[in-house]
Amino acid sequence: MQDAGSTLPAEYCTVLIGFMEVISTLLVSFIVDKAGRRLLLTLSCLIMSLCAIAIGIFFHLKDHHHDVSSLGWLPLVSLCLFIVVFSIGYGPIPWALMPEILPSEIKGIAGSIACVVNWVCAFLVTKFFSNLVAAFGSGITFWIFAAVSAVGVVFSWHLPETKGKSFEEIQKMLAGDEKVKGRSSTRSVAC
Repeated sequence: MQDAGSTLPAEYCTVLIGFMEVISTLLVSFIVDKAGRRLLLTLSCLIMSLCAIAIGIFFHLKDHHHDVSSLGWLPLVSLCLFIVVFSIGYGPIPWALMPEILPSEIKGIAGSIACVVNWVCAFLVTKFFSNLVAAFGSGITFWIFAAVSAVGVVFSWHLPETKGKSFEEIQKMLAGDEKVKGRSSTRSVAC
């Protein structure tokens, strides 16, 4: 926020971002079963990508000596929106999907592997963010994140919807059984 030239002190920005994350995490528990996992994942990635593009544009303009004083709000709003949609989609839903799609005999090991991969990737992003900014500039770094999120949009859109489906129906969908894809079950799967 200091690099962006925010008029709010960094401490207030941090509190605002934390508040937005708590509210959005509470919100997801109410909407995930109504909206569906695929829709929330797709929208989450799409909006995260747009937010990263906006932050990238801001820093690109700033780095190329354009006057961005009237856009000082853009990084904070984009970051808050990014956190909200992450907390509604890509933050919690992959963890909720794992018990729905994994057979019980591999849930433990597969869940552990997924957790390790998640935290290794989070570590790598945190560790090398400054290196990317130093090498390419803030604008391009955020555009790289936007591109990764855009790939997530395509990936998410092609996931089968698991809302209201039994484990057996989900397994048939993953195996490519077209008959199951359009049918919804009255039995919901507990996460």
